[in-house]
Amino acid sequence: MPALLAFDMQFLISTLVVILAFVFVHVVVSKTLKISYQTLFLMLVNSVTSIIGVMLLNAIGIGVPVTLPVMLPVALFGIPALCTILILMFFGVIS
Repeated sequence: MPALLAFDMQFLISTLVVILAFVFVHVVVSKTLKISYQTLFLMLVNSVTSIIGVMLLNAIGIGVPVTLPVMLPVALFGIPALCTILILMFFGVIS
């Protein structure tokens, strides 16, 4: 198997695991805090959109690291966290 294909499959599988884990966390939090399904849906859309944004940024060559300290805030807080990660990358805090 070519290395590029193996990386893409590994990235895809890890992304799916992160998405499923955070869907589970969002559902548990919404049930515990009595958050409406509309709010839950908006939070999930924001999280999934930001993870897709990381995939697109990696596809165009920006190179956002796919590590737990980066993906955790991106999956939890969505687009604002992704923008924060990009700013930290610009200033060299995250390599």
